[in-house]
Amino acid sequence: MADCVNATGANVSIIFVPPAFAADAIMESAEAGIGLVVCITEGIPVQDMVKVKNYLSGTKTRLVGPNCPGVITAGECKVGIMPGFVLSQAKLVSYPNQVHLPMKQPTRWQKRGLESVRP
Repeated sequence: MADCVNATGANVSIIFVPPAFAADAIMESAEAGIGLVVCITEGIPVQDMVKVKNYLSGTKTRLVGPNCPGVITAGECKVGIMPGFVLSQAKLVSYPNQVHLPMKQPTRWQKRGLESVRP
């Protein structure tokens, strides 16, 4: 991972691995100097995530997830599994508290003539 960061200047990592390997993947990203880690994996053992939290407390790495659809800024960047085509740039911001809503809510708003963006 560190070689890839040095070669490309990457600053974001997305984790799509089985639960048994997710904690190591997150910590490896942080060790390589990645600033933002987005973890899509669900079902990671709690004890593994406790280790990750303790490890990350000594780094500048921020973790989004686990078990999340990702992060998106409409028209600019997407890291994750949500469909980008349902979002458009606007002044309305949504922070849903359920995993499935980030992908459903913008479509509902667009049907009502509203635009949405999810930072």
